[in-house]
Amino acid sequence: MALVAENISVGYQRKQPLLKEVSFSLESGQVKGLYGESGCGKSTLGKVLANMLKPWSGSLTIDGQNFAQNIYQPVQLIYQHPEKALNPRWTMERSLQEGFIPDKDLLSKFGIRDEWLTRYPAEISGGEMQRFCIVRALGEKTKYLIADEMTTMLDAITQAKIWQETLAICKERNIGLLVISHEMALLRRLCNKIINMEELKKCSL
Repeated sequence: MALVAENISVGYQRKQPLLKEVSFSLESGQVKGLYGESGCGKSTLGKVLANMLKPWSGSLTIDGQNFAQNIYQPVQLIYQHPEKALNPRWTMERSLQEGFIPDKDLLSKFGIRDEWLTRYPAEISGGEMQRFCIVRALGEKTKYLIADEMTTMLDAITQAKIWQETLAICKERNIGLLVISHEMALLRRLCNKIINMEELKKCSL
């Protein structure tokens, strides 16, 4: 069982591909790191893997099947900037329950307080928003999680707690986790295997 992108070419300006014939896979239960500096295409690949950016060519499959539409997507992407993923007109509780209704135990693991639920994104901090985005991505139907610099906005102690809980849930549910980061030290602590984006662009892995 795996999330597989084969020979993906994609970019933001026609005839100028940022990724050209790139192949990548993430297995169920695997914790894989994707390393690279800003602008190298790692976030773009993350969007393709989450079926949020259509490639110009190539294929994307999940557990051997094409992605189904109009259902809870089994690949969830967590952005570096949570404010871009939240509707400013919705309360945090409404945003949290967009895909599923998490139980109180899950909220507690990620330090989400009851009083935050009735607030709007503008009324809480970026780090607090990110906790909601992480929990929202951990629905029961999530099979693969793409974490794109997801703890950059958090302090070191909170980062450690968030990763501890995320890794435990992924292990328990056999969720494949892709950690995208420019911090090699973080990837070495978390991941079983690390791929360098620049090397990936030169050859298929």
